[in-house]
Amino acid sequence: LTMYNSTEHLLYKGFLEKADGRDLYFPLEVDAEYTHPATIEQPRLPICTTISVQCKGIWQSDGIIYGHPDIATKSRHKVFKYDFVGWDYLEDLGHEIEPIEDDLGIDGIIPPSIQVDVYSFFALAELFRMFQGRYRKDLKNIVLHGVKRRGVISLQRRLVTYHQVGERYFDWIHTPWLLLIDGHLYSVKLSIKDTSAIQGKTNYKTFCENSNIKLKYKDNFLSEEKSRMYDMYINRPDDFDNYALGDLYNYDAVLGNAKNFESIYESLGLADYYTPPKYTIGSTVSKILSSGINKLFNHSKNDNKIIDKYCKYGSADYLKRLGTTGCLNAKVDGGRCRNNRPTDTFIRGLLCDIDIAGCYGEGLRVQEYPLGIPCVLDYPRDSEINKYLTLKQFLDTYGDDLVPGLWQARVSLKEGYKLKLKQDYLLSWIPPKDINELITDSELQETDQWWEIDNVGLIKIFQNDIQNAIITHDFLQWLDNVATKPQRSELLSKLVVHTAMWYPKQLRVNSIEELERQHKNFFGSNTTTFTAHTRKTKTSKVQECHYWYGINLGDLLVNKLLIERKKHKKKTPLNNLYKLCINTVYGDMVSPYFNVGNVVVGNNITARARSLAWCMEKGLNGFQTITDGCVFELNNIPYAQKNRNISGVNSVNIYLNRPGSHLRFKPLIDEFSGDVTVDDVFLKTYDFVDGEYYLKDEYNKMISNAAMKHLQDCFPGLDILHQPTTDVYGNERQGQFNFEVKGLFEAGCFHGSANYALYRKDDIKTAMRSYSKKPKSIPLSDDEKLIIDGKRRPFFNFLNSLIEPTSIPRSEVFLDERILKIGDYKKNINRWLDSRVLPGDTIYTARLLREFSLSQFTFRSYQQYKYWSQEYQRLRRKNGQAYEMFYIYKNGRLNYEQMILDVNSSILRGEMSFVTKTRFPNYHANRQYQPHEHLDLLSKVKGKIDDMYRS
Repeated sequence: LTMYNSTEHLLYKGFLEKADGRDLYFPLEVDAEYTHPATIEQPRLPICTTISVQCKGIWQSDGIIYGHPDIATKSRHKVFKYDFVGWDYLEDLGHEIEPIEDDLGIDGIIPPSIQVDVYSFFALAELFRMFQGRYRKDLKNIVLHGVKRRGVISLQRRLVTYHQVGERYFDWIHTPWLLLIDGHLYSVKLSIKDTSAIQGKTNYKTFCENSNIKLKYKDNFLSEEKSRMYDMYINRPDDFDNYALGDLYNYDAVLGNAKNFESIYESLGLADYYTPPKYTIGSTVSKILSSGINKLFNHSKNDNKIIDKYCKYGSADYLKRLGTTGCLNAKVDGGRCRNNRPTDTFIRGLLCDIDIAGCYGEGLRVQEYPLGIPCVLDYPRDSEINKYLTLKQFLDTYGDDLVPGLWQARVSLKEGYKLKLKQDYLLSWIPPKDINELITDSELQETDQWWEIDNVGLIKIFQNDIQNAIITHDFLQWLDNVATKPQRSELLSKLVVHTAMWYPKQLRVNSIEELERQHKNFFGSNTTTFTAHTRKTKTSKVQECHYWYGINLGDLLVNKLLIERKKHKKKTPLNNLYKLCINTVYGDMVSPYFNVGNVVVGNNITARARSLAWCMEKGLNGFQTITDGCVFELNNIPYAQKNRNISGVNSVNIYLNRPGSHLRFKPLIDEFSGDVTVDDVFLKTYDFVDGEYYLKDEYNKMISNAAMKHLQDCFPGLDILHQPTTDVYGNERQGQFNFEVKGLFEAGCFHGSANYALYRKDDIKTAMRSYSKKPKSIPLSDDEKLIIDGKRRPFFNFLNSLIEPTSIPRSEVFLDERILKIGDYKKNINRWLDSRVLPGDTIYTARLLREFSLSQFTFRSYQQYKYWSQEYQRLRRKNGQAYEMFYIYKNGRLNYEQMILDVNSSILRGEMSFVTKTRFPNYHANRQYQPHEHLDLLSKVKGKIDDMYRS
């Protein structure tokens, strides 16, 4: 079974033995095996050599492996001859095939079409390997430019093909190709069915396993052997062939995934609303959310009227298009990420890595989802005469109408004002130039180069400055119960509200029926008038219906998902899929792609997490706060004394331990204090099974409960710590969250805002953000030859060197390895167009690890940060390093510790740059400028890479 004349809901119907002149569907599994021979040591070798391309019709039991023309003389298999391997496959199945060389015009009569549906996992890797010759050139042109009336090929979370006709989008492109099949002339449509995002960020093996497809040969090769696939092709032919053919089960996995989701719909009481899963998990879960809402209204599954009427006005897509300050509501701020102790590089002692258990899932369980049109307070977007309300005025006017968890506001300090009392609770946001193109946190999760993404803006904490900070109910509780009275007064009077969004308490209804009745019987009108004669004063009167109904997200969906998940054993397909659905609900809330999303819901969920993360950071004196957790010293916990609490003022820069801070430090749990050694603690608290460390449940609970109790004692009046709730098992608790200890360690090194190495016996846990996981070092050689060493670990070595921070070796040049994405290809087309590189190829970038990181420090204001950032970038561009150059010993080593102490002191003093006349009084600072000792090597390697791609 190969060709069909119709398709519906993932299935193909009307099998044809021969083409008959009607429109056809040709669904085909395609996968390629390839290798990248070229290196900077051997730049003349091919950038990419495709070894084989394998095909299988979706109902065929066996696939066919074709040798690629790249290895024509050495191929063990028949080499495909046509510009598309699919035509060879059709021919081998008995069809008469003849590609027509003439271009298909788009203005004349178009013959019937054959739509080729290519099923592949991460299809970017196959796109330019299954095609050659003219077809490849045509596709390259469509990738680069998109062709009006033909379509677009782009890469978002997956490779997509789409074609727009009026307001409708179709998932195919109209190629310029013509094909004779069995004597009938056809035009060719191409639809890429990339399965790599169906279950979020996962791999092919996991996708198949979660879809009840067992792969026998996926583990034939180790990771290192996969980098030498041509050797495997020659030396292990049976293993290679079995492995290659094992990648042709995407369509089977699509059907298996659909069957599993049919069970999920049924278990949620939504069987009548079942819709086959989409090609991204976000779209799939948004359909489940929409189905749950439609069921509340007794509407059919395909009816979008309810979502458009009661949901879309709270979505990021709707808000970011507003021409007022209301567009600022579209951004959902993410987690708190901050170095709370920037001058502590290496600590030896009993360290605890603790997280908020099920952070966003728990946030969803206590969150209401509003159905209705929110109230939006906004002003002209770029006007200089907007008269904003102060936070106090806003609360005095609208405070009684704010429902906890269902409002938000963006606030900034009055222009030109700087806080007298420092704070580090609120995050400032400097928006991107074009908010219409705003990227959301959920999109960043699918991007491996997230630090290079545009249109995010800047998120930073400033101690004396606040710009476009999001505030919610949790901030007001912090303001009332944690901030000091002078701090509260200053923030209330000096913060102004640029925009706010809320669902008014007075207009809440108690049933769906009442909601529909209120909207049906509402007779308002929107008007705009100008004052007579002058025409200068514009008065707008908006009378939308703002009645709304709230339903708990736990009751709507999340609790059911949690309950159903517990019915299935861990790591089974349905257990994994239920977990995936739970995690995706939050992403859908903040995504601009779904009208069912709601930014108020998203911002309140993340605000709760940030609020508790702040409490953990301060109450536990954590080193680094990373979204939902931190690392802290179990025997060095801050406690208030002299009848003073830990406040929003004395907790700022707590690491300085100034006299008069009214804080003392002592152990969290007496059992781990005193003369108890780290070794004793490990022997007592850990089980060692198969070489792995497992913290015993009783000690996990002991530490978690003690940490929660300590924070509850430190910070009264916060719902996150004191509201009575139940956990997922129905157990009553105080607070909205539980803690979970991820591990105990005996030492740690800390760098930047979220880089660390934690040491435990013979085990080390490391993280180095914004760097690839598998860099290849290029050490200096005596004969100046470039030698790539893939076994050296530059990031690990750097973090490990911080054990002795007064004298660390300089970082080496290393190669970052990544796949060239379509966006990068188009953005840097001047570099890539005439190169030997195509999207889907693995490319290398030469880099130097930067020992100094600006993210390590909390600046006083945005202006100070901007000046420091400009200086830092200028020094790096010119010298390959920034402030490191002033702290190099004669032996070439770096005094890292003194560098960060001096920089931190300079920032705390409010200096606008590091290079000042005060610091360099007797001579020009640029006389001390010196290039990084490996800068010449870096330039040489970059040149070699460019030569390799263009040779």
